[in-house]
Amino acid sequence: MGNRYERMKEKMQNFLTEWNYFDFLLASLCSMFEWDGLPVEQRHLEEYLHMFGSFAVQRSDKVPEGFLFAPDPGRGDTLDQFGEGLVVHGATWGEAFTIEGKINEDVIVCYNNTTHTPDFDMMLYSRYLSTVDRAIMTSTKLSVFAPVFCTQDSKSQKEMEDIIDRLLEGEIKVFKDVEREPLLQDQAQPLYSIDAVDPKRIETVQYHSQLWMDMLRRFFAKYGIDIQSTNKRAQVSNDEANALDAYSWIMPLNMLKEREAFCERINAVFGTSWSVRFSELWMQEYDQYSRITEGGENDAEASDDGEDPDAVDGYDTSDES
Repeated sequence: MGNRYERMKEKMQNFLTEWNYFDFLLASLCSMFEWDGLPVEQRHLEEYLHMFGSFAVQRSDKVPEGFLFAPDPGRGDTLDQFGEGLVVHGATWGEAFTIEGKINEDVIVCYNNTTHTPDFDMMLYSRYLSTVDRAIMTSTKLSVFAPVFCTQDSKSQKEMEDIIDRLLEGEIKVFKDVEREPLLQDQAQPLYSIDAVDPKRIETVQYHSQLWMDMLRRFFAKYGIDIQSTNKRAQVSNDEANALDAYSWIMPLNMLKEREAFCERINAVFGTSWSVRFSELWMQEYDQYSRITEGGENDAEASDDGEDPDAVDGYDTSDES
């Protein structure tokens, strides 16, 4: 029963670690956009989009906000030529209220991206990060592992465990009993030690720490945030770096486009003034990407005129004098 409890306890710890990483990644993605004019906190809508892929909105006097929001709505009844239903069915979180109506007339649907899917990467990378964390913990323990004491009888075992417990508690122990002196002698005596310390394990910890950062970098690279280390950045050319930046902005721009289209539809139908844009951090990254992209075109023209084609960050570094 004890072993079973310990296994259950460890599984629960692993689950909580993975769940903590999921919350971290979800909170990060929920801060990608800033909404204006909403009657509710934007975190609810962003969580719906990242976790379920969509939410539906219908005007209602049943709530003080004036609108009902239903995550992951269904579409059925009459189908259009692409197999998508023209009538939306859904329920608010906890199913306190339901919504139903014709799409883009009674109900407006917002999608996370053009594929109408959640960000499944959050589940995948939360598992990656928690797995590497457990590997780091194991290697760390082995790198500082204390010598293992071995004894030939239960009496010596009990005495040494008592001594070690007192030492760990900070109590200084002085040996004066001649019968205990042999406990500290070589392996020919009743007690000896096995040195399980492996200093090379610290190299494994460093490797796993770099792997952890690489996993985190890969996740955010998909969503426009460049957290590549300096040595990684130095190993790629300007063209390769620009290609990586372009790849990083495929999904953020796609997600922004869907949110902007939703705001246009709901403003036209319900007369609201909702809007959405990149948050400050993502806008800074996008501005930098835009400057590099535009600068790259200028560099190509400059190289035709005999100027330095390796301008830094899209700017001409030649002497202006």
